[in-house]
Amino acid sequence: MTGNKNSINEVPSFHGYRVTARLLESREYILKVRENESLSETSKRALVEGWFGVKSKDMTRRIVAYLYLRYSNYPLAIKILKFSNDSIDMIDFRMISHFHLLLADPYYRWLTGVYLPSRKQDGFKFVSQEEVIYEFSKIVKSELEPITMKTYCSKLITTARDVGLLNGKTKKEFEEPVLTERTMLYIFLIWQSMSLPMSDFIGFAFYKSVLNEDSFIRILERGLVQDFWHYQIKDGYFSCSISMKKAEEEFGVVQC
Repeated sequence: MTGNKNSINEVPSFHGYRVTARLLESREYILKVRENESLSETSKRALVEGWFGVKSKDMTRRIVAYLYLRYSNYPLAIKILKFSNDSIDMIDFRMISHFHLLLADPYYRWLTGVYLPSRKQDGFKFVSQEEVIYEFSKIVKSELEPITMKTYCSKLITTARDVGLLNGKTKKEFEEPVLTERTMLYIFLIWQSMSLPMSDFIGFAFYKSVLNEDSFIRILERGLVQDFWHYQIKDGYFSCSISMKKAEEEFGVVQC
């Protein structure tokens, strides 16, 4: 289930734990994982060293597998995140985690990049689990038991809350997520390392879930002032040239 390195994963998994944010466990994983380490090697070390506290052996293996898919499949991400771990606060890490969840799971991309923006655009202020389940049942490509679908959708919604797109315990209302220029620089670097055209970024679920035309230009302008990048948007076409010198100052080694 590791998928292809440096690719957007298209293979769904309906185990609810795969799409949970696990922000604290993600940070522990990043701190302890080794660059270029296989999933098997990482899992063995996690068991021997007791990662994630008192989790069972089976749950530890599952968490490692999900986080390996989410982070270790992107070698530059591990390089940057290990180097910058102490300087990335939880607000920034929520957006980083959101980005990696989008890369890892196609139905998380659907919820946060299609369903939530559409509902928000239609003027709704909140999201209900029942409505998400109903809409999800229309697009899911597998036969799922009702309890599996309910659990999975519940995890998707909770994760969207945990990364800052929603708030509330029972009634989930839309929240305006916090995205900084430094986090945007990180995301651009990972996108570029995947050999994806910058022009495609506007069509990706991260843009649709967090940004719009005005907010995107505002963050691009703030990053321009800091010499993070130079950009151009013309007739809907986005191009961006990252300052590798500034990226190295912020994140250390930025070349795979």
